[in-house]
Amino acid sequence: MDKKSIFASISTCLAAALLSCGFLYFGYFSFPILKQGNIIEVKGVAAREVDANLAIVYLRVEKSSNDIADIGKSCAAWKEKVLNIIKKSGIDYEVTREGNSMWNSYENVWNGEKVVEAKVHVGQSHIEFRTKQVDLAKQIKVEADKLVEEGYDVGGNIIYKIENLMQMREEMTQEAVAEAHKMAEVIAEKSGVSVKSMIRITQGDMVVNARDDEEDCDSYYSMRYNEQCSLKKKVWFFVRAKFLISDKK
Repeated sequence: MDKKSIFASISTCLAAALLSCGFLYFGYFSFPILKQGNIIEVKGVAAREVDANLAIVYLRVEKSSNDIADIGKSCAAWKEKVLNIIKKSGIDYEVTREGNSMWNSYENVWNGEKVVEAKVHVGQSHIEFRTKQVDLAKQIKVEADKLVEEGYDVGGNIIYKIENLMQMREEMTQEAVAEAHKMAEVIAEKSGVSVKSMIRITQGDMVVNARDDEEDCDSYYSMRYNEQCSLKKKVWFFVRAKFLISDKK
């Protein structure tokens, strides 16, 4: 046998051996892939509409003047009026922060001959409190806003929160899992198989949105946070669940 024939025989044997190994390789790794066909994965969703049970109220006043003492007196008088409004309401509250600040602002003004840049002092006083009496919180904000009629440059906002989110998460997890199982049963029935047991669950995020997409907020600052300034909330909770399935007997 010449060298070419020997080389061809060796090549043929090697090719056959590699091809055989290849079948074994793909056969081995295809087994777990086929086993995945016995699993169904679904998403379970729980949704609730709830009212916020915690209000964080932020109120502030600004005063511009060339007289620093005048700014201090005006801010102090405003704070006294606001505290009286809060106390008269009978609300149960906790002050979380309050304070005063001052800075310089430069404005273009007409001095009778030309426009010149003038420095003016700007002072701000603010108070923030939290309460579980959310209805009274809004009434206080309305009353505080009326101080604009007395010449005060007032502002602020209310943020509404759900205080017991963790407890709600536990309850909604059970609801979402039950919904996932129901969905798996529906899909299995349509596919002609049976659901045996849940083998894995992955909890998703809890999402809180304003119940109404275009709800009016009570200040420009709050309009950027539609969910936060909404008393009515829509809460969503998601889970992903895997179920073992088998052919119907």
